[in-house]
Amino acid sequence: MYLLIVFLPLIGSSFAGF
Repeated sequence: MYLLIVFLPLIGSSFAGF
């Protein structure tokens, strides 16, 4: 579950394109 918490921000950044 911890991985999800760490990957969520990374995926969000990729989705934003920044």
